[in-house]
Amino acid sequence: MSSGVWLNILMPAVDMAKFEARWPRGTRERVIFDILAYTGLRIGDVATLGRQHLKQRTIVIDGHPCVSNEQRSAVASNRSKGV
Repeated sequence: MSSGVWLNILMPAVDMAKFEARWPRGTRERVIFDILAYTGLRIGDVATLGRQHLKQRTIVIDGHPCVSNEQRSAVASNRSKGV
């Protein structure tokens, strides 16, 4: 099961919305939340994630992009803020 599925089981949608409202895009907390919620990466993958996995602002692991539509919009929002 992907981490996004586990996150949805462990954190109801109302709590996810509260977290997203509390931590705007671009904050460290929100970046990690978005990666866990929307990429499907496992916690172990996220723990080893680094700049070497970014290719043209897309997370790439073992040659495969790990980005959903929600993450694409988060990246676009962060880009506009200079993050």
